[in-house]
Amino acid sequence: GTMHRAVAIVFIALAVYHVYYLSCIRRGKEQWKALLPKKDDLIYFIKMARYNLGILKEKPKPTRYSYIEKAEYWALVWGSMIMLITGSMLTFEDFFLRYFSKWGLDLARTMHYYEAVLAVLAILVWHMYFVIFDPEHYPLNFSMITGKVIKESHKKGAQDVD
Repeated sequence: GTMHRAVAIVFIALAVYHVYYLSCIRRGKEQWKALLPKKDDLIYFIKMARYNLGILKEKPKPTRYSYIEKAEYWALVWGSMIMLITGSMLTFEDFFLRYFSKWGLDLARTMHYYEAVLAVLAILVWHMYFVIFDPEHYPLNFSMITGKVIKESHKKGAQDVD
């Protein structure tokens, strides 16, 4: 339990830093704008569906972030909010029992548990596939180590990559 709470404090600190970065740092503000859903994401999704069905012959090029990356990011944001809220409710049980009945805390415990399971599955299945096992990047997308995009993948991939 102590280790769980210590890691939760680190998680909260990282979430606070992330909000600071997105709201106060110039590059963070640019990333924030790039991660917001846009009409182009729907168009790119439709083009990708047509490409995957064999209707389009040339693979469409996403902008800075594809709809897949945006969906993964917003799932992380949503999951983080669920974990922070429900984790706070479970940590400060006595305080929250003043305002919620026991079934409210039971619901928070269930949501916290299943959000953790969902996060682990998302990392193992979705994220690991796109970083390691995606045929375009196999055996590994080295940008996860270096933080830099290789020129060849820049040419064939995203248009507005830094």
